[in-house]
Amino acid sequence: NCFTTSSTPATSVPAVTKTSTPNPTNAVATPTVIGPNLPAPTPTIPSTADSLTFSPVADAYITAAIPNTNYGGSQMIRFDASPVVSGYLTFNVQGLNAQVARAQLKIYANSSTTVGCKVFAVPNVGWGERTITYNNAPPLGNQIGSIGAFRSSSWITIDVTPLVTGNGTFSLAITGL
Repeated sequence: NCFTTSSTPATSVPAVTKTSTPNPTNAVATPTVIGPNLPAPTPTIPSTADSLTFSPVADAYITAAIPNTNYGGSQMIRFDASPVVSGYLTFNVQGLNAQVARAQLKIYANSSTTVGCKVFAVPNVGWGERTITYNNAPPLGNQIGSIGAFRSSSWITIDVTPLVTGNGTFSLAITGL
């Protein structure tokens, strides 16, 4: 998963579009998937002059079904509504020298859903990838994005612009509907 502003599919990485030309970087993202299987890692498409791409610095999922287990070592980000399963991601956004025009979360969906998912800000960015569990997960903040039904084996893009306000560390959670 990633933040990126590229219109071409990239490895999941949050993308941030700025209103002026940033210092380009060539970050490599670690793919995170929704579902039981992980595709082979794919290099991130290099950032363009008006966008930056960031890989997560921490990612894990939690499940109410096994509330004291940590899944930070998994190569997947999962979500579901019943039982509750949520994916947590943290990004360290640096190198912005202008106002953020758009931020997008790109994820490779390994499974399909007919209902979609929601994305929430996680105000407490101090959770640990190897220590987070359902019982100690930080609470969710405001909803910042969502997407409806999507197919398996496809890239999904969710607008998360309300989360990224400039340089800094940002956490989000993906939940089932």
